[in-house]
Amino acid sequence: MDPLQTLNQVGSPGLSLTSTTINFGGPSLSNAASCRCGSAGGGIPGLGGLQGLMPGAGVSPLSGLGAPGAADPMAQMMLQTQTMMNQTLMQLMSLMMQLMANRSGTSSEGSSAISSPSGGGGSSSGASSSGGGASAGASAGMPGSTATGTKLAQIARAEATDGDSKGGLCFRDVARSLRKIGIETSGASAYMAADQLAKNPKVKEMKVAQSDLPKLPAGAIVVWNKGPGHEHGHISIATGDGKEASDLMRNQITNYGTSFRVFMPQ
Repeated sequence: MDPLQTLNQVGSPGLSLTSTTINFGGPSLSNAASCRCGSAGGGIPGLGGLQGLMPGAGVSPLSGLGAPGAADPMAQMMLQTQTMMNQTLMQLMSLMMQLMANRSGTSSEGSSAISSPSGGGGSSSGASSSGGGASAGASAGMPGSTATGTKLAQIARAEATDGDSKGGLCFRDVARSLRKIGIETSGASAYMAADQLAKNPKVKEMKVAQSDLPKLPAGAIVVWNKGPGHEHGHISIATGDGKEASDLMRNQITNYGTSFRVFMPQ
């Protein structure tokens, strides 16, 4: 089959072909190629543009047929031109197939990237599992404020601002605060308080979403589990204003990197 007819059947935006003349209109094939592959430059990669492929493109080889005494040379020129055109069209068809294949491959990769979790997926999974640290007997939902909780928050705030700590003593100061309302905790690490509080009838464990931690009412006790880089875990008492008290006052921690449990004094 004549390559000209083949390419005309396939079709290409901006490319109109006949057996004698090649006309390039907008958008050109070079621009179409640059749009498909995302290249900033014009032209078809690797061929140096259509001018390099086809010198004199856009000039009809039939011009000058009527010149006297030029029949044989003109026929020879037309034959050579036709051969060059056929070769060029075959190259263009090959490039079009490659561009279509590349475009298809890029679309497949994009779909895979969307469906696959990114590196941040691990963090998302960790956040989901954080709430799962609560025991099966914990009540779901944001705990309501209690008089004991309000009192505990006031005690914890005073303990955190007395100036006797520069950090690293959260369990010591929280244990002091809890002791003043009759709740005893012990151990070398903050995470150990979770199981002790879960067995204490003076507090009630609650299931709270990690994003809701800054909304905890005054007196809510948050215990973070131990993990890589956090061998002792962390414990604090919410003050009801988006902050927490332990050995220091700080904004409520929401992403410590481990699971957490929340307890509300009754």
